Order: sequence, then structure tokens, then C-alpha cells
Amino acid sequence: MRIAVVSDTHGHLENLSRVREQLGKVDWLLHAGDHFRDAPAAAEMLGLPPERVVAVVGNCDYPMTQPAEHVLDFDGVRMLLTHGHLYGVKRSPERIWLRGRELGVAAVVFGHTHIAVCDQDAGVLLFNPGSLSAPRRRSTPPSCGLLEIIEGRLTARHIWVG
Repeated sequence: MRIAVVSDTHGHLENLSRVREQLGKVDWLLHAGDHFRDAPAAAEMLGLPPERVVAVVGNCDYPMTQPAEHVLDFDGVRMLLTHGHLYGVKRSPERIWLRGRELGVAAVVFGHTHIAVCDQDAGVLLFNPGSLSAPRRRSTPPSCGLLEIIEGRLTARHIWVG
């Protein structure tokens, strides 16, 4: 199973078309907030039906009527999808990591910082795809992510806009 991950698109999906070939065929799309309403258009760009998209709201999504987090299960691999602003991820990943441990997930997928992260800590993968629209660090290009689950094993990597 292949899962595309985007976050912090802020209404700008142009770069998704630039990484489409690198992503390859995907089975699902996760949108970790800040313009979660971009998710249907992103799914269409990736050739996915609406029922293969999960999105959460971020701090820039108004009104916040959609869930701020989802616990998902893909082929027995549990994940938490959230934007990250409710856990203070710009200061430290500790609270979001603790939430992942509390929920017993293999991965926490989040955004908010506009900085790509892929860190494994005590059995919990912290994965931030970065931002397709506005990376925080000038030296880092826009990015998204790809999660793959093969025989119950999760791998993660970033896809950089080049």
C-alpha cells in the first residue's frame, strides 16, 4: 500500500503536479491540514476517488468543523493524522510523540511547521511531509511524503520538488 502525504498546501497545489511522477501510483492521500479543503483537488490530481482521502483541519482552516485528528489503520499499521498545532510542534515534538504513544500508533503524521521530519523514537515514527507551498527553511525545497506498507512494515520518505 502506498500513501501520499501532504500538508500546509495553503491553496497552492501546483507543486503536486511537479512531483506526481515521483510519487507513482498511490492508494490513499492524507492531508495534514492548513487548507484541508485542497484535499479533494489533490486526490483528483493523483487519480484517487474521494473515499480514498483523509484530511484534518489545521490552525488556518476556518471554520474548524472537521476533525483535528484521525486514528487510521492501514493493513494493521495504526497511524495518527493531525496538524500538530494543538500539540505545540513548533516548540517541541514531545507532546505529539506522547499522544502517539498514548494511542499505541506506529506513526504520527503531522504538519504545521512547514519542515520535513522523519524520525523514529521508541517505536513511534514522527512524519511531517513538509509543505508543498511554502517550506520554512529557504535551503529546503517544497515537499510531500510517501508512506509505504509492505507486509505490515511501514517505510517513509520525502518527495522533494525539483
